[in-house]
Amino acid sequence: MVERMKNEIQDKRNIFWFMIGSIALFFGMYIYFLGHTIFTVVARQNVEKSISSLSRDVEKLETKYFTLKSHVTSDLAISKGFTAIAPATYISRSPVAKGLTLNNEI
Repeated sequence: MVERMKNEIQDKRNIFWFMIGSIALFFGMYIYFLGHTIFTVVARQNVEKSISSLSRDVEKLETKYFTLKSHVTSDLAISKGFTAIAPATYISRSPVAKGLTLNNEI
């Protein structure tokens, strides 16, 4: 009887320490994942700021491009040594058959 009570007490201690260890493990995992989530959110905010800055730079470059493009004319191109292009000539073939058939039946 005494031996059985000692075993029950030992079992309860083991269960208690197992529960304490489990709680500590889950708390540590919670802290790790919370920190990882915060780090990811901060990194995302930094990337969004970078994207916003790059978008503004692209807009400025596009504005500059369209301003410069509006100053290019045929007279300017000829003065820079460019020549007019002859119209393109296209060659077409007539189709061999009028449509697709099965077993070479026409």
